[in-house]
Amino acid sequence: MNVQGLAAEIYFKEIEINILADTTVAKRIAGSFAAKLKFSSKRQDEAVLVASELAHNHLQHKTRNGKIRLVGLKFACKSSLAVVSLDMGPGISDLAGIYHKANFSGLGAGLKSVVRLADQFSICSGETGPAACLKGICEYQTMIVADLWAERNRPLNFLKLEVDAAVVARPLCGNTSGDGLFVHYDGRYVRFTVIDSAGHGPKAARITGKAGDELDRLGLFWPVEYIISSLEQSLADTRGLAIQVCQLDRLEHTLQSAGMGNVSSRFYIDNKLISPSGGNGVVGHLRGQEVIAQRFGPFERLQVITHTDGQQSLPGFELPADRRYSSSLWGHILFAPGRIQPDDTTLVVWQWPGKLKNQVIS
Repeated sequence: MNVQGLAAEIYFKEIEINILADTTVAKRIAGSFAAKLKFSSKRQDEAVLVASELAHNHLQHKTRNGKIRLVGLKFACKSSLAVVSLDMGPGISDLAGIYHKANFSGLGAGLKSVVRLADQFSICSGETGPAACLKGICEYQTMIVADLWAERNRPLNFLKLEVDAAVVARPLCGNTSGDGLFVHYDGRYVRFTVIDSAGHGPKAARITGKAGDELDRLGLFWPVEYIISSLEQSLADTRGLAIQVCQLDRLEHTLQSAGMGNVSSRFYIDNKLISPSGGNGVVGHLRGQEVIAQRFGPFERLQVITHTDGQQSLPGFELPADRRYSSSLWGHILFAPGRIQPDDTTLVVWQWPGKLKNQVIS
């Protein structure tokens, strides 16, 4: 059984780009995050260059409400830095040119170097066409996601499993989060477990780590409801946690799901929206409460969106048949931390069969 887990240490920053000095801030923070993520010196320089190109693009083309979002994460020994450009317009008219024209000019001309340096590049822009941002769902007119991986070693790499997965996360304060993601897989099964431990900071992170140790012990052959019941026993001396467990059977094309507490999920099964049910309570203090699992399938296509309660409720929408966005792009489109009661925020998107290469605009 293979294991990947999201470390408690997360780096997150959003920088509004209004003047030249803001681009310097974006470059400095991108470089700092890359260094903390143990990128090589060359890769650190490339992260700074990507941030610089995207930030200067806002000033050069006078975008509205332009900003840069930086998200640095570690999975096991693998690190990633997402450099994201967001704005309210005017949009890029010729997206195909970013990929295909030798001498692309005009709005978006500086993106060719970003495409070259990014390990995965995704974009949506405008209101029409196959790469348009989803009206009523994406609040931005243009969103560009450049994912960079330390030594170009992709975290959450499920190429052979045809699974495309991405995470966007923000701690409440500092760099330590009580949220967690643990992924276990073999040739047949892929299990995603999203956790929101009670509280914040290092104490909550320790609960999440303890749950991760228990999850590593539980084989993929166990039913998902048993996994939650087992965690109930091992976490009895903690403040507990909320959880959502989803396990894909690639052979049978089915999905098992079980959850407790305030971690929410949404499934798109062959493009049909399904909101799975879950139990109320805190794992570690259920006192014999029954855990009930659901099973779905068989199906040909699956998308799962799971988030902790630091995320605002997702808008209702049908999954467009003509939108094959990468999971990374979906994650940044939907990411919206709550404003009234701020909390650690984690949003996980995964798709099967997934889109694993750069999003190519045709």
